[in-house]
Amino acid sequence: MLLLLNKDTYHRLGYYQSEGNLSSMVNSAWASALGCFDDEVGHLVHFPDNGCYYINKNSDDYHQQLEDLFRRVSYLAKKRTKCYGEGYRNFGTSSR
Repeated sequence: MLLLLNKDTYHRLGYYQSEGNLSSMVNSAWASALGCFDDEVGHLVHFPDNGCYYINKNSDDYHQQLEDLFRRVSYLAKKRTKCYGEGYRNFGTSSR
């Protein structure tokens, strides 16, 4: 999943063990979507290392920032390990 946010409002995820920050809101949203309690989904939500990208259209390296983000996000759309066909969703893990 990709979340695009205003850096002035949400600068970072916050401490994962704390409440009231962006990471806890993501956990709560995922729990709500699955019909679970917040403390039941902690192992289902993963925040990767280097998962935040800052895009500044006024920056000298703006195009490089976009390219780096696109390269990272394109992994979510890979066809190689996706299952298509019967209308079922694949909630497996990456083979990487």
